[in-house]
Amino acid sequence: PVTAVASPSAVVPVAPVPPLPLATFPLPVTSPVAPAAAVTVTPAPPPAATVSPLVQASPALPAAPVVASVPPPVAVVATAPPVVPVPAPVPPPAAPATPKPDPRATAVIDALRVNTVSSANTRAVLNNQVFKVGDVVDRTLGLRLTQIAQHKLTFTDPAGLEYVKEF
Repeated sequence: PVTAVASPSAVVPVAPVPPLPLATFPLPVTSPVAPAAAVTVTPAPPPAATVSPLVQASPALPAAPVVASVPPPVAVVATAPPVVPVPAPVPPPAAPATPKPDPRATAVIDALRVNTVSSANTRAVLNNQVFKVGDVVDRTLGLRLTQIAQHKLTFTDPAGLEYVKEF
């Protein structure tokens, strides 16, 4: 029986532990020459026990400092989650801007004097010059005469904008 006491200097009785008995058993011999014989194994006597029936607990010794290899501290930097650029919303394609009339072209067309228009509407005399459909009326602005009709002339600039002169 073991008795536990709270004091470190108390004496605790301990029962001796008996040695375990060894079993004897026959071992088979497998020699072709000799007949099978039983062998007996005798255990050696146990050494004299020097265990005293009482074991005295010694006072606790101060713990020796334990030196453990500790890796150096690692700097931990708090980072924000990666910023994923969000593409700016793409505005819908703008409708093609309506070209504005060129004030220079308007001034040139207003200054034209219509002298005559052929009866077949194929030629017009402007400022005493003869023009037919497709002729360039003003080279600096690229104005062309594109249509001749009764009491109306249509001109077109390089941007495709049409100008109408009524007379």
